[in-house]
Amino acid sequence: MTDENAIALQEQLIRLGLGDQAGELYMNRNNPQKEFSIVWSAQKDDDLLQYCLRFERESKDAFRLKEYELTIRTIPLPTSYSLLNEELMIADAMTNAYLSGNEEAGDYEFCLATKQKLKELHQAEPAAAELFMFKYWPQSMYKEFIPDDSSLKQRYEITLWVEAKGDNTMRAAVAYQYIKQMNREHVIADELLTIAKNEMQNGNHFIAYNQINYFLDKPDMYFFKYKEEANEFSDNNISEYDNYKVIHAESMDELLKQIPYGEQLKIQLLTNKFQTMNEQNLKYLQDNIKYHGFGEGLNPELESQLAKGSAEFTLAFKTEVNKKEIEATLHFKKSDTTDMYFFNKYDSKVKNERNEDMAQTFYINKGSGVTLKEAYNLLNGRAVHKELTNKEDQKYKAWIQLDFSTKDKHGNYERKQYHENYGYDLKEALSFYPIKDMMKEEDMKTLVRSLEKGNVQMVTLDTPGKEIKVFIEANPQYKSINLYNGKMERLDQDQRQEMMRQPEMKEGKGQDKSKEQKQELGGEDKGEKKLGKGKKAGSDDESKGLVTKKRNNHNRGMGVH
Repeated sequence: MTDENAIALQEQLIRLGLGDQAGELYMNRNNPQKEFSIVWSAQKDDDLLQYCLRFERESKDAFRLKEYELTIRTIPLPTSYSLLNEELMIADAMTNAYLSGNEEAGDYEFCLATKQKLKELHQAEPAAAELFMFKYWPQSMYKEFIPDDSSLKQRYEITLWVEAKGDNTMRAAVAYQYIKQMNREHVIADELLTIAKNEMQNGNHFIAYNQINYFLDKPDMYFFKYKEEANEFSDNNISEYDNYKVIHAESMDELLKQIPYGEQLKIQLLTNKFQTMNEQNLKYLQDNIKYHGFGEGLNPELESQLAKGSAEFTLAFKTEVNKKEIEATLHFKKSDTTDMYFFNKYDSKVKNERNEDMAQTFYINKGSGVTLKEAYNLLNGRAVHKELTNKEDQKYKAWIQLDFSTKDKHGNYERKQYHENYGYDLKEALSFYPIKDMMKEEDMKTLVRSLEKGNVQMVTLDTPGKEIKVFIEANPQYKSINLYNGKMERLDQDQRQEMMRQPEMKEGKGQDKSKEQKQELGGEDKGEKKLGKGKKAGSDDESKGLVTKKRNNHNRGMGVH
């Protein structure tokens, strides 16, 4: 490249906030290749920023900036090794100085010493050492100790590709803020990543995952040794909310590459004002509303609203669930610091199974919330099992149910929660009954997953002398399940007792009729309000002598959703 070309590129990098290593341009003046890259890292607060600038030849004597890549690693390092962390930060700065030709005497020896300390730490505490290696070392150095870094990347790393468009190229500071504003939602939950690793180590390399759901958790991915088994499972589990795709992966890298958004967020942004109709933001929102049960019919209007650039907008949606009309108003809002839009909440209106008009606002937290079908089930008094986030941003699982006896200041029904410590075990509650549909492990998983979504599910009870079809739903408050006959009339205690595996098994004693009436209507007895640790399913907490009650639901088969 000519001197004029090198100076022009250097000035461009300085304008973009990428001038730290601009001196390397002169090291590539006589580069005969069609492309070359400049790579360096920098520390910003608790984030490690890794830059990769790519240049391409546009003529015999000139190169142009093609794109740059910014990767942010935010890794919570063990506080007990703060001194080692400081030394590694210094060594990282020395390495950058060396790459730019500004090394000083003693730098090389210091870097070697810190490298040796980290190797010694790996022998004593490999998990802690690997976090430091992943943060400060290039892959060529740490791959000896971390052969498979896919789960670390999935958890701690996010990458942004920015295409160079002259004066409209996004500045590095804006790219950094953009990434920090992005919700880092994993398609594959961390717990599921661990399960996937173990399954593949056991030789189960055929994977069926639910491609409808944007966020994949344990119930959304199954592993098989043979392709035929995976295909059979996929064919037998198709519904409005379940559509399993079968893939084959020999490693975690292969798995993440085959699932969209699995490993890295790859975005091409053409202007620093994001006036490109950000396709990734559109795709993210389309997937998000589809995941929440609103389908793809809103996509054209969503794209139109994003193009307008308004600070806020709403979309109206109407459909039927179990022959009952349900309406929803979806609320979208633009970020205060970027042009990113987020789906924040939706207002729902439904005529429930007792023909009562019900309304509730459901909030979306970091892309995850109650689906439309789950909202329908909640507004009909049923409970739904969800993964939630507390004020400290820690995730936990709990059953949620609406309390129709009280509302908050916004007019929403208060929400009851039954945390894991409450002691409700759905599988144990189901085990009291000879459910034919649970004889196979996969059938049991499918049934549990449906009930956790708040669905009423038809099952066959294999009682002595005959098979009986009943409808069931989860009842976390009383650590049991509710049973209904074909007319959706609730079975009383004596009727349930006859259907249990052993006549002497008791679901509970001492619950009076008024308590169950409150339970049926979605309320609760004041004495049950405190959700501390409770007894297991089959304890003496549930009622005896319940009367048959009618539910106005004419659907004969809810299916698995």
